[in-house]
Amino acid sequence: MDVVGVKGTAMKTICSSLKARFVGFTQKEDGAVTVDWVVLTAAVCGLAIIIVNVLQPALFDDGGSAIAAYVSEAAQR
Repeated sequence: MDVVGVKGTAMKTICSSLKARFVGFTQKEDGAVTVDWVVLTAAVCGLAIIIVNVLQPALFDDGGSAIAAYVSEAAQR
């Protein structure tokens, strides 16, 4: 069995088959919705992490001291 065949016909057949499969692959849009959802989910998670990091000092540090002051004032009454 000759890999090249007569005047490279086997290679031409393989190349044309690969080209047809590649063109078919690039024209399919089945996974596009999945990719969109993955990107949107990653963006929402990233924004949530950024918001938590920005608000964390104001919520927990100042809030904790305000609660401690309120409790100490209530204990003195």
